[in-house]
Amino acid sequence: MDVRKEIDQRWNDLPVPARLVTEAPIPLNEEQRKILDALQQPNVRYVIVQRPPGTGKSHTITAIAFECILKGRTLLVLSDKNEALDVVQGKLTQAMNQVRPNQSFQNPILRLGLTGGTYAKLLAHSSVDSIKDQHYAASSRRAEIETGINNARAALNQNIASTIGQLSGINLADIESLHQFEELIRKRAPGIVDALE
Repeated sequence: MDVRKEIDQRWNDLPVPARLVTEAPIPLNEEQRKILDALQQPNVRYVIVQRPPGTGKSHTITAIAFECILKGRTLLVLSDKNEALDVVQGKLTQAMNQVRPNQSFQNPILRLGLTGGTYAKLLAHSSVDSIKDQHYAASSRRAEIETGINNARAALNQNIASTIGQLSGINLADIESLHQFEELIRKRAPGIVDALE
């Protein structure tokens, strides 16, 4: 089922602050956010993303993977090119490092086919104990963390709405008149505008 019109309509219905504020540490543009939204729809089984090289496909895959991690889902990323997997793994590791309280935490990405892979490290007793400790610490502070996130989001939304409100009151014709007046003064008395600035 094609949900593009529905996703576009939902995006258009969002207030501007909601379009600008996201919780992910991965910056996303409008198209990438729409892809994530489409993947949340119960009637969507797959999403096709086709773009030329360098247009953000790996970045989008990283955002999808990070969203799965945040929601406790398992994810399998396949590619016939190791370079693409390298890019996604690097971006995902970077994003996870931004939100980890402890940087020595074992990276949970299991990458098959690499020499010196992470499988043995990930399942080592010390790694499993560290994962349990981190999970307990995060769970015990979950309410505090969520309150902080909600407060930060509300403050950002309020600041954006306030800025939009203030800037909406500016009359562009007045600014144009000011620039024309400055040019007139510059022509008649060149040093005055520079002194005023």
